[in-house]
Amino acid sequence: MKKILLVIALLAGLAQMTLPGTAHAQVTTARTLVLYDNPANDPYSKLGLMYSIMLRNLLGHFNATVDLVPIQNYTSGMVTNHDVTFYIGDYYNNPIPTAFMSDVMTTTKTVVWFKYNLWQLAWNTAYTFNQTFGFSFLGIAGLNAPPSSSNPNPGFYDTVTYKNLPMVKYYAYNASTGAISADPDIGLTQIVDATKAQALVTIKNSKSGATTPYVMRSGKFWYFADMPFSYIGPTDRYLVICDILHDILQTNAPVNHRALVRLEDLDAYTTTSSMKKLTDYLYLKRIPFTMATIPVYTDPNGYYTGGVPETIHLAQATGLRSSLNYAVARGGSIVVHGLTHQYDSTPNLLTAVSGSDYEFWYAVQNRPVDEDSVQWAAGRMAEGILEFTTNGYKVVGWAAPQYQ
Repeated sequence: MKKILLVIALLAGLAQMTLPGTAHAQVTTARTLVLYDNPANDPYSKLGLMYSIMLRNLLGHFNATVDLVPIQNYTSGMVTNHDVTFYIGDYYNNPIPTAFMSDVMTTTKTVVWFKYNLWQLAWNTAYTFNQTFGFSFLGIAGLNAPPSSSNPNPGFYDTVTYKNLPMVKYYAYNASTGAISADPDIGLTQIVDATKAQALVTIKNSKSGATTPYVMRSGKFWYFADMPFSYIGPTDRYLVICDILHDILQTNAPVNHRALVRLEDLDAYTTTSSMKKLTDYLYLKRIPFTMATIPVYTDPNGYYTGGVPETIHLAQATGLRSSLNYAVARGGSIVVHGLTHQYDSTPNLLTAVSGSDYEFWYAVQNRPVDEDSVQWAAGRMAEGILEFTTNGYKVVGWAAPQYQ
């Protein structure tokens, strides 16, 4: 609930402000090109495409066409043939084609560069990067020091300030395994000619207090210091790219600040009191919402029932149906969240109980389940939808459990 309200508050705050010196003048369809890193034979090679798809989803808000192309497939003139080009620089030192760098330096079209590999252009003496764009690239900054059990969070540039709102990047450290769940790296830049470049947004190192540009702009060239689609938290800098795309694209898209509110993992054990409280609040605020609902609750090993297996279909879940009826009448819509939101009696990854485990992915071994096929998955989807329709409910969507 706190996360939902905080996101609503952030979006409401953004709605009150606009960047200085911007207008939405373009009335034609914007042709956009999204270039991404796609190194061969690398376990992280698909990240660039994933981030590109996330960007394409955001671009769907606008009057735009989107072409996704691996950076190594770039050919001369592609930038010129598009209104806006985005480069998703997520892979350190991935080779950048000379044709792309040359086009960036000479184009009159908009180019947006994310995170890595700008040094291949900025430090190349064949180009006049600093003189042309009015800022220099200094290098990469990451964690202040390696984390340890005694110093689990040594700090990094983690706090983006945008329109007076602090947005903190996600960070987690597991001292027992040494695993770091974060993307601390950013590109450091510095203005060398204030008549050509300006830092629109800054980012702060919360431990050292140092600040550096987060979004640098020089005319139609934009540089984002990190990858805003990586390790997204509910209140972090991802919201910056969501909002600033209006200024990058310069379209006539109407300002329409919306957020999708979703109540998560409703099942037979969801209490009617909590659902009534949430429904009443959202209804009072005139906010429509969705409910990710698990139609069949099952605890095949009796994890919560003393070893006695339990399965409750929607028809028997009187409390859940009462909550859904109350919510639907007040602006709620139902999203099918799997059939059981778990696999079988095998814990996958936690308890084998609905709501906690994966349904379509064998997370224990990080691979597809043995039954994996279009027919098998479609069958579970159809069975889940049937649970609702036979009980008189209309569903508006499907969300795979754990998004896999």
